[in-house]
Amino acid sequence: MIEDAARTFPPPPMLTRCHLLQFALGWDVAPDARAIVRLTARFRGAVLRHLLRIKTGDPSATWTRVGSEVRESIADMAGKNARNEPLKGHRHTEFLAWCDGGQPTRLLVWRGSRAFDADEQDAVLLAAARNVSWAAAGSGAGEWKARLVPLDRDVPAPPGFDGQASAIWESIAPYVPPRHHLRKGKERERESMADQIRRELARRGLTEQVDVEPVGPPAWVSVHIPRREAVKRAFIGDRRGQAVRLRFAAPVTGPIPLGHSSSFGLGVFRPVSTAGLETK
Repeated sequence: MIEDAARTFPPPPMLTRCHLLQFALGWDVAPDARAIVRLTARFRGAVLRHLLRIKTGDPSATWTRVGSEVRESIADMAGKNARNEPLKGHRHTEFLAWCDGGQPTRLLVWRGSRAFDADEQDAVLLAAARNVSWAAAGSGAGEWKARLVPLDRDVPAPPGFDGQASAIWESIAPYVPPRHHLRKGKERERESMADQIRRELARRGLTEQVDVEPVGPPAWVSVHIPRREAVKRAFIGDRRGQAVRLRFAAPVTGPIPLGHSSSFGLGVFRPVSTAGLETK
């Protein structure tokens, strides 16, 4: 069983112009790919707890107990403002799992809008010092935890986070449409998976013409439900996702996370070379 005690690492220097923090994942029981969101959401929760303690000096500080000024100071990490409203303009931090061959191998903390400051980097490293569970709530499977090992700047960013442009992108974790796209087994008008993807790409400034191609069969994955929406959610548990290939009319740069729970690791895309497709 993995020890759950805090681990110590040599304290790294504060990174400047840092938009990406990477951690290698280790385990005794390999994380289930469908449980990516449970892993990333719990890690985000630990980061926010440490950041609140850093900002207030109070080990018992929580979001509901601190004032609006403190809440606003961590809004970019929390993804919501002091009034609990989701941030607009993709200012928020994304907690993602990088998958190779369908297996989560790295945890990424990414924010394109603003580099991480010293307090934020400290909070992320403190959260990574303890193992993170990816087990379902109430399962009692305490051994289902992942170790996080910080990777320094010498480790290249994953494809799609390195400025590489490509006309073809494939999802490394299932894409889940944010809106229900089926009614009685048929596509809803203007709510097809392709329509939803094109709308979201346009909101992200990717206006190139794009063809959307499902790849393989659908897969069931856990999704993130914010606490503020828990009482009004129309479903409990997993939702059906789909591997997707995007073919743009011209090369575009990433990162490209799309769909439901994309800030927690679902619907993350990587660039694919034409040669890579030909060998499949």
